Amino acid sequence: MTRLNRKQKRRREEQEGLMALQAFMNAVIGVFRMYLFITSTFRPRRPELSLNPDFYQTHINNINRLVRGNDADCHEQLRVNRQTFFRLRCLVRGVGLTDSRNVCLEERVAIFLWVLSHHTKQRRTKFKFYRSTETVSRHFNAVLQAVLRLHRMLLETPNPVPADYHDNRWNWFQNCLGALDGTYVPVNPPAADKPRYRSRKGEIATNVLGVCTRDLKFVYVLAGWEGSATDSRILGNAMERPHGLRVPRALASQVNSRSLQDASIAKKHKQWMARYGGVYKDPEEEGQRLEIFKDNVEYIESSNKAATKPYKLGVNQFADLTNEEFKLRNTYESHRFSIASSSFKYENVTDVPSSLDWTEGAVTPIKDQGQ
Repeated sequence: MTRLNRKQKRRREEQEGLMALQAFMNAVIGVFRMYLFITSTFRPRRPELSLNPDFYQTHINNINRLVRGNDADCHEQLRVNRQTFFRLRCLVRGVGLTDSRNVCLEERVAIFLWVLSHHTKQRRTKFKFYRSTETVSRHFNAVLQAVLRLHRMLLETPNPVPADYHDNRWNWFQNCLGALDGTYVPVNPPAADKPRYRSRKGEIATNVLGVCTRDLKFVYVLAGWEGSATDSRILGNAMERPHGLRVPRALASQVNSRSLQDASIAKKHKQWMARYGGVYKDPEEEGQRLEIFKDNVEYIESSNKAATKPYKLGVNQFADLTNEEFKLRNTYESHRFSIASSSFKYENVTDVPSSLDWTEGAVTPIKDQGQ
């Protein structure tokens, strides 16, 4: 037997070490396999849940749980109470929407309200109602088309505010038809379109224009504009559409003429202030005086137009005062003088002429006393 050198001994030791490590790993793998075999053999079986043999009845039970339980559950899930739900069902039934072959009308309306109420994906909706995504999408669009056909019933025809309206808060808004405003509704557009739908608040939304009457009933709704669109642009588009927002021409002419008249009165008031040196302590007082000035100018114009008096009225330095303020300013009480307690100047005069002109040195020339 030959004697191994140092290099050969080192190589032999390395080979023996690798063989020992391989044997150890094989032993560990064998033990792990045995553990898996034992646990899979003696593991208890999961209990199987019994399914309803009538799958259609499962859907009915789910809908009854939503809309026939209590108002709190119905409102939490569909954002409407039970009475509103069944009223909507009757409305869409009136425009031709009925039960389909496998889905009842109540479930179709519930799917529609669920999708509108929850910002979620259709995968969750199909799991909630035990339906496929295609079924959910098809019935949602069917109910949506039926709701759109109800626009003549859901949208109100506005009536102008009369002069003798019973609510005093609206007396300042005579001939007003309603109010309009825009609101952001969150949406989930494709990734390529998200920059156009990003609003000034940083959220991905669509800008919706809504017009309502004084009793909070909708008159007009325009949806579909990107969140980046401005309110003025959306309003302009609503006015340009063939079936868009329209204001009756008679009321529009009244509003325009009244706006021009108000602008003319404001210009006259500025000229009057510059001429007579009118100064007010704050903008609120200036607005109040402008209204008084407007009433006085209207009275002057109507009086001169009637031509029933031999004189003409004009605007002077008192045009921003009411009648009560003018009377209080020019009454005798405001100009009353105090009588001196001294004796009469001419009590000892004995040589009295037959005539005397008392105006010499005692009467001043005629001047404007502001009355």
